[in-house]
Amino acid sequence: MRNPVPPIREDAATRKERLKHEHDGHKKPRLQMLYLLATGQAHSRQDVAHLLGVHRNTIGRWLAIYAAGGLDAL
Repeated sequence: MRNPVPPIREDAATRKERLKHEHDGHKKPRLQMLYLLATGQAHSRQDVAHLLGVHRNTIGRWLAIYAAGGLDAL
């Protein structure tokens, strides 16, 4: 069963600033995931996984964390 991609709640400026200033190697791909989905460069977990070089289940896990706790939880 496919879970829909949760809506991205933060505005574009906030996402871009957080991505620009993030240097943590674990957090940056998670922020890139949100950016790709919000800007329409990727439309599915599989698209994001391909672009970031991770498994689609990893993207699903990150999106579940984001849906439960927002940007700070990532």
